[in-house]
Amino acid sequence: EPEREMALIHKEREILALQQRALQSEAETEQLRQQLAQAQAENEALQATVADKDREIASLLETVKALQMSVLVLLFTSCFLVWVMTWLVPTELLMMGVLAMGFGIWMAWGRLSWWLLPVLGALKKVLGE
Repeated sequence: EPEREMALIHKEREILALQQRALQSEAETEQLRQQLAQAQAENEALQATVADKDREIASLLETVKALQMSVLVLLFTSCFLVWVMTWLVPTELLMMGVLAMGFGIWMAWGRLSWWLLPVLGALKKVLGE
């Protein structure tokens, strides 16, 4: 009988050890579930940030396209006016007009570049450069 009692005690200890391991596994599993939930929340926040940045980039690209069109229209208009002036105006006046138009374009570009600096800065900020 003492051997049988010893065997029972040994089995009880094994059962307790297995129960303790099961509890530890459950605790580790719960901890991993919490980490997974936290990682998913961070992932969703990052996806929202990426979506916001994508919208900002799209808005900036639309602004740049509009500015490109404005510059092209200005250039086309300038070329057209030069062409018209070559037919209508004597050479001296034409040269003065070309110089005045060049000065006007230079002034407009100066103002446009000052307006573009914040847009370019925002674009660099959004792109992370």
